Amino acid sequence: MRRKVKKLLRRYKYPPDAAPAAVEVVIEQAERVCRDWAYEPPRPTSSDDELGAGVTEPFIRVAFEDVEPFVDAVPLYDLKVAAGAFAPGAAPAEPSELDWVRLPEGVRAGPDLFVAQVVGESMNRRIPNGAWCLWCANPGGSRNGKVVLAEHRDIADPEHGGSYTVKVYESVKVQGEDGGWAHEVVRLKPDSDRDGFEVMEVRGGDVRVVAEWVRTLSSANRDSGHCESCAACAGGDPTSPF
Repeated sequence: MRRKVKKLLRRYKYPPDAAPAAVEVVIEQAERVCRDWAYEPPRPTSSDDELGAGVTEPFIRVAFEDVEPFVDAVPLYDLKVAAGAFAPGAAPAEPSELDWVRLPEGVRAGPDLFVAQVVGESMNRRIPNGAWCLWCANPGGSRNGKVVLAEHRDIADPEHGGSYTVKVYESVKVQGEDGGWAHEVVRLKPDSDRDGFEVMEVRGGDVRVVAEWVRTLSSANRDSGHCESCAACAGGDPTSPF
């Protein structure tokens, strides 16, 4: 712990005139907190009390200095942030600026994978409200019938509050005069046991698929999905750069 505290203080150059004293103060505070936990354990973590009360996160948050990116850990994103981070032309984020998590036992890290939480009931037959999920960014191949994070300027999803949504993807293609194929319409379909969720239909097909759902994570590591295009399921090169 002492070594990590010193490393963290050096990284942020704090405090410039009393670094040795700061180390001692931080260590003393940490020891006090640990003693308190012995009598009253910390509450399980959750990004939203209403969604995750009593449910622990199915991964371990780790500092960038302690991980090998995409080898033993993957980044943790907000879905809205992910929609922008993987946009065409977007500058790649510096790995040191991201939050990193180690996945449950039996789930491999790999390039293009990230973790994000899904909020809402529109996909509750496959993804429970508040579930943490593993995603594969910019997937290849057919998306028909798969659960995706999709973005389009005409989408107004009340569950996520933006121009993106998590739904089942369906595309109808037509063949043009030049022999090529193009999307005539893309449908983004809910999969819920509740009423009130409608199919989102986009003519012209200019829907951007940001990521494909791989599986829902749980502490027990129950495999809840499958994505053939990502390293976690297809055995891709885990050493590929970010």
